[in-house]
Amino acid sequence: MLCTTSYAQFQRLDVLNEQRQKAEAEIARIDSELRSLESSKKNLSSQLRLTIERLNKRQEVLRSIDAQISILDNRARTQSALATQHNQQLESLKLLYQQNILKLYNIEQTTSKSGSLLSSEYRKRKVHIEHMAKLLDAKILAQCVEINSIQGELGDELKEISQRKKQLDILKTDEAQAIKLIAQERKRIENLNSQLSRDQKKLREQQEAQRKSLDELQKRIEDIIKAEMGKGASTSSNSTLGENDPLSIAFARGKLRMSSPLSPSSVVDKFGIHNHPTQSGIKVNNNGVNLKGNSSSTVRCISDGEVRKVFVVPSMGTSVLVRHGAYLTVYSNLKTINVKQGDKLEASMALGTVGDDGILHFEIWRETTALNPEQWIKF
Repeated sequence: MLCTTSYAQFQRLDVLNEQRQKAEAEIARIDSELRSLESSKKNLSSQLRLTIERLNKRQEVLRSIDAQISILDNRARTQSALATQHNQQLESLKLLYQQNILKLYNIEQTTSKSGSLLSSEYRKRKVHIEHMAKLLDAKILAQCVEINSIQGELGDELKEISQRKKQLDILKTDEAQAIKLIAQERKRIENLNSQLSRDQKKLREQQEAQRKSLDELQKRIEDIIKAEMGKGASTSSNSTLGENDPLSIAFARGKLRMSSPLSPSSVVDKFGIHNHPTQSGIKVNNNGVNLKGNSSSTVRCISDGEVRKVFVVPSMGTSVLVRHGAYLTVYSNLKTINVKQGDKLEASMALGTVGDDGILHFEIWRETTALNPEQWIKF
């Protein structure tokens, strides 16, 4: 039996363990939230990249529409100038025709006043003017036909140009509105990304604070274990902490022959200081190992011993501490238990069942030293 002081130390140890478990649970929550944020940031980065691509493509479409409108405007100006040129040519021909007719009129007026026949010179001149008038008349007629045809074609083309411009103007309005919405979406994503970065920084600061607290807490736990083991060893020469007692000898001889406390299972978090299994760049210090098995699987004692403590940690299930002479084993995150304090156990006896997540935290101590369970048990 432990002395009253020893039990007091264990009670204090339970309190510290509870604090440690709470801190570990908080770190696990932060880790989970960080992973979620990392995923969210990746999604936001993808969304931002795609949004920028959409914005660029929309702007390309808008530039294409502007270019088409510019071409249509140039075409309309060119065709309008061509129509004006034809009209000017027609007016010039009409003016020349009128001038010839006026000349003929003047010749006739002169002949009428003189009352005599036209002289040879006047007759030649009149014939020439009449010939020119006929040619101009024919040319004006042909030019009118040609201009009417050209103007008809120009009118149709200008009408088509006008209709296409209206369609392009509608598309331009739609694209401008789409660009505006995409720009707003881009701004929203950038703001969310910035907020996530701030949240990540805050969580990492919280995580670091939790880890520092956990390291300090772990040190205090180790000090208490050291004090307890020292007191137990010095209390009596027949103390169960002795290296030569049967439980200690049996435990030591069972090295690498003892069965895993959880079967089937695999190690998902190793012993000692190492990189965090999910968070890059983060170091963790584990005094045991975390085993992943099936939900509600049976957890068994690895060697003969005595249950020295059964305690519950909120959100972390039940923990059982078993003493094997100079050795201690700890089984944490139990959903149900089959033992109580003071029970004498044999190897492979059921302690209870693991939690719904299938994770068992398992530690081995030899007096004041935490041992690597993978050097004692073949998992």
